[in-house]
Order: sequence, then C-alpha cells, then structure tokens
Amino acid sequence: MTAASKFRLVDVWVGVRDPRQAKKVEHDLIELLVVSVSAVLSGADTFVEIEAWAKEKLEWLRQYLKLEQGIPSHDTFGRVFAAIDPDEFEAAFVRWVGQVLPVLANGDVVAIDDKTSRRSGKVGATPLHLVSAFAAQGVWCSGSARPPRSRTRRPPSRNCWRPWHCKAASSPSMRWAHKLKARLSKGEKRNRKRMATVASVYEVAAHLRTAGQIMGQDESSAPKRPKVRNKRVWASLRQTPAEVIEEMFAEAERRDPKQERTWLVLVDGQEAQQREVEAAIARHRNDVVVIQDFVHVLEYLWKAAYCFHADGTPEAETWVLERAYALLQGKVSDVAAGMRRSATRQGLSEEARAPVDKCADYLLKNKERFDYATALANGWPIATRIIEGACRHLVKDRMDLTGARWSLGGAEAVLRLRSLRASGDFEEYMAFHHRQERQRNYMSAPQNDNVKMAA
Repeated sequence: MTAASKFRLVDVWVGVRDPRQAKKVEHDLIELLVVSVSAVLSGADTFVEIEAWAKEKLEWLRQYLKLEQGIPSHDTFGRVFAAIDPDEFEAAFVRWVGQVLPVLANGDVVAIDDKTSRRSGKVGATPLHLVSAFAAQGVWCSGSARPPRSRTRRPPSRNCWRPWHCKAASSPSMRWAHKLKARLSKGEKRNRKRMATVASVYEVAAHLRTAGQIMGQDESSAPKRPKVRNKRVWASLRQTPAEVIEEMFAEAERRDPKQERTWLVLVDGQEAQQREVEAAIARHRNDVVVIQDFVHVLEYLWKAAYCFHADGTPEAETWVLERAYALLQGKVSDVAAGMRRSATRQGLSEEARAPVDKCADYLLKNKERFDYATALANGWPIATRIIEGACRHLVKDRMDLTGARWSLGGAEAVLRLRSLRASGDFEEYMAFHHRQERQRNYMSAPQNDNVKMAA
C-alpha cells in the first residue's frame, strides 16, 4: 500500500469529492478508490473482477484499511466511478504516478501503441488487438490490454475501467468516454451540475455587538456596520477546493506578509472544506481563528425545534431564539445537553428525536468553531454573508439560467471575468489585456494606452 516511505496510497485520494448523499453512504470513498486501484494494478479488468479480488484479499486489505462494511459490490464500484469528478480523479492519480515514477511528474509523454496480429481473426469475429502505454523517459510500460473477442463491433463494457480512462472532461456534464448517447447509463442523472468553489479575502474594522442586539432582544441601536474594504472574490470550476483555499491564504499573505493583523476564516460547516482549511492553516499561520457560520447553526436548531413544537408556531420560534441566544453567549455544551434531556423527558422515540440528536452532535463536534462570545467581544463577523452573496450574484445569477449549457472552459472564463468585475479589477484587467494584445499582434506599434480599441 505504500510505494515509498514519504507517501501513502490512502492519502492520494483526499482531494476527490464524494458526490453521494451522506445519509446513504456505507463505504468510505477513499477506501473504495484504494481497493479499486490496487485491484487494477493486480490485473483486474472489470468491476466484477475488482470485487472478486478484494474479497479474496480482504484480510490483507484490513491491515491498511478499516473496511467496516466489508467489500462493496461491483454495482457500487460502478456507480461511484460514474459519479465522481474525472478531473479530480485524474489530478490525484497523476500526482501519485509522479511520485512512483518521477519522470512522469512533469507531464512527460506516454506513448500509446496498438497493433493487430496477422491471421488472428476468425470468420464473423474481430482479430486480436493489443494496446500498450509506454513511458519512454522512464522505460516503463503502464499496461497492455487485449480487447475481448466479439462477433459485433461494440464499445467496451461499462464495467471496464483503466487508469488512463481518466481524461479531462471538456464540459461540466461529461463523465466517461464510453457513456451512451441515446440514453442515460446506470448511475447517471439528468442535468448533472458541477459545483463551483467560491472564496473571498477582504478587510473590515471591528464591529462590536451584543448577543441581544443580534437576536433582537436588545432595544438599543447597534453601531453602524463598518464598510468592507479591498474585497477580492473569485470562483472556479476547474480548481479543487484545496487549490482555491491555497490561493485565498496566498492572497492574505500578500496583504499581510509580517502577519501583524488578525486572520479570520469563516466556513459553512462542510467537513471536506474544514479539512482543507486546517491543512492550509498548518502550512501558513497557526494562530488563524476559524469561525463557523451562525446562520447554518440556526437551521439545525429549527429542525430540532419541530421535534417539540408544531411547525410555524410561536412556541417553536421562542425555543430557537432562547437556544440561539445561549450559543452566542458561549454555552454550546449546555444547549446540546439541554435539548437531549428535553427529548428524553418527553419520551420521544429514536426516530422522532433524530433531529435533536443530530443538532446536539453537530454542536459538540464543532464546539471550537462556535466561540461566538469571543467573536462578539472582539467585533469579529460570525456569518458568511459575503460568500453567500457572491455565490448568488457571481455564480447562480449567470450560470444557472434556464436552458443554459456550458462547456468547462467557457464556464471557467465567465466566472473569472465576473470575479474581476465583482472585485473592482475589471477596468485594470481590460487595460492589461489590451496592452498584451497590442504587444502580441503589433510588436512594432507604439504602446499608447490612449488609443481606443475597436469593439
């Protein structure tokens, strides 16, 4: 499971996002990918063979993986590989191959060679075809495949998977090259969408408020909100969340190279996002304060409130306001314990109290990021309103129009232009663009910025 002491195969797939519904997931995505790649490297050609290999090697695999639910079925392997992002899988696989064979790390050419053996055909059947992938710089053959004989020419089976199938998709809806054109394959969904990652870096003065002012229980007027300065926002469909977060920290370092200011990171509670943020903090600055969005907490409280009170009643609203006020005062553990006691005293069944337990677990799991009392005392923001607004006007208002169909390159270009405009850099960028175009097309022409460009 390890090709060298400095890296593990398990760590290769951390950047691949899991597209499955969290409540229905039985098998860990990273473990599933590790098992699949190990089986293919051992000679498995189809998902059925991957399942058979994994069951035979189960004891050995459990030396490195938990596999609490055992080995997934071949159908599960097929559905997962049909759903994951091929760009993310390709990037992770290429990084791993570059570590195994460093000569391939810089994008060196892998030669693909195929040939047809003479006199190997039969009447009504195709002849023998051999395909090999050869890394010339490393003198290394990545694989040789013999397609199955058949009486009719047809594309490879959906269950046939090879590492080199992970070719970059040309559009957000494109997955594997052998998908059917006339109908959906198993595991595919209509109107498949791709998620954009949005980040923002800005500067703002402290805004002191009390818990009562936020919840509307303090009648005294809150101080005027300070204006956000030097805001830069950007979004990407091509880049992984880890890459966008790394750019966010790089922008912060550019603005504050001596780290004299307080750095705050506001997140919305997504676990994969939190892991990437924590990894970036470890690389850049250890005293960064992470605050979880207060609005997301309220959604959990509302769902828990409906276990005790009817939907839309004043009693449910009062229940939520009381516990939200306690959270703003830093009483996270008390709120979690109190709602569980209430569910037990009322004799709620396990199913009826599930939202209560889920909310309590959520509060305790993220307790360190719910220190709203300290945040309010220092005048720090506690909600991701800037990012929520950017997701709406930067991405949704343009990309989610009815009937719109985007290629990956076109969608990425539009997002970059809209990000420049939202950050106030569009005019400066266009001036730079015009200078570059003049330099490229008219090297001998004088560089006069006052020359008006034709539309």
